Amino acid sequence: MAALGSRDVILHVYDLHDCNSWLRGVALGVYHTGVEVGGKEYSFSEQGIVKCDPKRAPKPAVFRESIVLGEHHGSANEVSAVVRSLRDVGYEPGVYDLVNKNW
Repeated sequence: MAALGSRDVILHVYDLHDCNSWLRGVALGVYHTGVEVGGKEYSFSEQGIVKCDPKRAPKPAVFRESIVLGEHHGSANEVSAVVRSLRDVGYEPGVYDLVNKNW
């Protein structure tokens, strides 16, 4: 089991389209987000819940900013268990939909 400790939980925001340069001014845009815990970033896509290195989401995503949400006090194994449980309750590969299931 990985050591217990305090880890920042960070939301990484990515632009998905150039229109964000002017849409952001009116609180709109086309974005992708991922949540970093313990040095890994997790997000939801057509492949289900995926993991990548922080601030390295696949193209066409272009990193914009990070927002610290709080801290996680626990192990890496606990984070992995939460991700596995989410995959079992509706976040498996093939269920992502841009309009109806994009959360």
